[in-house]
This record gives sequence, C-alpha cells and structure tokens, in this order.
Amino acid sequence: MRSSDETIRLDHHPAVDDTRRLPRHRSQGGRPHRPGPDPRQQPARPAQTRRPAVQRGEYPQGPVRHRPAGPPPAQTPPPKKRRQAPPGCGCLVTLLVICLALAAAFAAFWFFSARQVPAPIDSLPAGEQRAEAIQRAGKNTSFLLVGDDERTEGEQARSDTMLYMVMRPVDKKISLVSLPRDSLVTIPGHGEDKLNAAFAYGGMDLLLQTVTDLIGPKADHTVLVNFTGFEKMVNAVGGVTIDVPQKMYKPEEGIDLEAGRQKLNGHDALAFVRWRDDGLGDIGRMDRQKEFMAAFAKECRLMWPWQAIRLAWALHQAVDTDLSVLDSLKLVVDMAGMGPDAVQVDHFDLNPQYINNVSYVLLDPADVRRTIERVYYGIEISSI
Repeated sequence: MRSSDETIRLDHHPAVDDTRRLPRHRSQGGRPHRPGPDPRQQPARPAQTRRPAVQRGEYPQGPVRHRPAGPPPAQTPPPKKRRQAPPGCGCLVTLLVICLALAAAFAAFWFFSARQVPAPIDSLPAGEQRAEAIQRAGKNTSFLLVGDDERTEGEQARSDTMLYMVMRPVDKKISLVSLPRDSLVTIPGHGEDKLNAAFAYGGMDLLLQTVTDLIGPKADHTVLVNFTGFEKMVNAVGGVTIDVPQKMYKPEEGIDLEAGRQKLNGHDALAFVRWRDDGLGDIGRMDRQKEFMAAFAKECRLMWPWQAIRLAWALHQAVDTDLSVLDSLKLVVDMAGMGPDAVQVDHFDLNPQYINNVSYVLLDPADVRRTIERVYYGIEISSI
C-alpha cells in the first residue's frame, strides 16, 4: 500500500517517457533537499601505503636482485689516456721544417748561382774586355778592413792590419790587397808618417782619407775588427784549416802553434796572422794573411745557411761597421756560388828602406794604380 504523496501512472504507454514523481523532502530552511549519491554504491578505494622516510646517510630499500650463480662478469678496463705532446712541441716541429726547407732552398740557390757565372774577363776578346769589366764593376762593393791592435788602456791604438777588399758578385770573386802598415805616406794635417799612424791620429775617418789618397778609389764601406771580433768571425764558420809552416811561440802575445796542417779556431787563427818572428816582417805577415783569407773564403763557400746567418750576426756584433745585418746577408747571397778559387789576393811591389834609422816601405804610384785596377776590375783596364 502506497501513501497518498506518491502517484504512479500505470496507464502509460512504453514508447512514451515514463515520469516518476518522488516525494520532495524539504529541509528546515524551506529549500528542497536533493539526495546525494549513495555511498554504498561507490567503489572502494584501495588503501595507500606510505613509504617510510629516508634518513640522511641511508639508502631506500628496494627489491633485492639476486645475481645468477657463476663467475663474476669481466670488468671493462678504463680507456687509456692519450699521451699529450708537451706545450710548444708543434711550434718546434714547424720551425724545424721551415729551417730544413730554407736549407734546401739555399743549397739549390747556391748550386744554381754557381752555374750562372759568366766567362772570365781575360777570356773575352781584347776589344770587349774593357767595356765588359766596367759594366760588371757597377755591382762591386769595396771595403777598407782594419784590424785594431787593442792596446792597453791609456795607450793610443794603431791599425795592426789593413786590407782593401772588393766583392765582385758578377764574377763571384773576392779580390783584396794588403796595405803595408809601414808604408810611407802623407797624412792630411800631419805630414809624412807610417800609414798605421793615421788611425792613431784621427781614427777611421782620417785613415780612410789617407788610404784614398794612396790608392785612388774610395772604399764603399769600412770595417773595424778587433781581436775579439776576429775570433768570433772565425768561430762562426767553424774554424779554418791552415798548414802552419813552423812552430810559432810567443807567450807574451798568446801565440803557441805547432807546425803542420791543422784546424785553427778563432784564437789560434789570430795568432797565425799576427806572427812576425820569421825574419820577413810585414812581407811574411801579408803572405800569412793571404793564406788565411783563402782558407776563410773556403769555409764560407762550404758553410750551411744557418752558419751564414751566424756569420752575418757575428759581423754585426763583433765589428764596427756601417753595414746593417740585412746588408751583410745581401752580400752573402750575392756571393752565392763562389768556386774554390774565389779569393784572389794581390800585392804591391815593396821597397823596404831605412830613413833616419826608421824602417819604412816605399810604394811605386804606377804599381799601386795597376794593382788596384786588377783588384777592382779583374784586369788592368789602363793597359787595354
């Protein structure tokens, strides 16, 4: 039996929407109460379990993984560290390659230059020699080489050795003549005296002027070499090979050489050219200077490129000259291709005499002119 508040329509056709009216319960406030979902019809939620908090210094516990029985797996060795080259090694290798390339280029240039030497002047027809000699001389470079005797402090220095040298790059020749230091000359402002006195009176400038008055042409450059500079130049090329004719011993001047063919360093080479106790005086000294220059030129012809650079640097540091390092290197390059007979040493006709009990060397002006022509041009152009 149903209450009167509930009405059910039974005569409703199934195709028509069925309406079911349920009683509305009102709350105390007068608003109708809408019933919520039945808690008994909601699915139950699984209970959530909290993971225990991990304390500092502990590790969370997880499922235990059992390792299969058997030998332990092989450990993979750590990769080997590649050995690194020390800092700067790449730069050194590059520098070495550059030096080798320069050495090869210099050797090729030297070989090529040696094959480009023209025919000697004296082998040309007589009618062409003068003009050809003057044309080739346009590239010559002349020097006044002076060796300082390095006297003690307070004592006036004098030129110990004087050479007039000409470098002839077209002919690949180096010609030189020794100027006797005891030559009787007229020194401007001082009258007649020995040639080496000009250096004591006015230094290189006065000596150059005196030499120019004596030989005619003025040297393009001057080079003052002291004993230390001479030794450095010889050591820069690795020494010189000379056949010492006799035992040379003079301890007060540091000279002590045994007779025989030997390799002389800078100190011993200086002792060889300064030796005077053979009874020939300046004549004997000039002969030894000639032998030394030939040996020195041979070493220069056979030296490696780095030796040429070292020689140019030694010339710049050890001598007093108006040549720069680049000028010195240019001269070395210009003379590339020199043969074994590149050095030609000439000499004056000497006439030793005593005047007022003083030993002098008298020079013939005509012989001086012809000698200087041979040194500068390679021939006597005045006789053609």
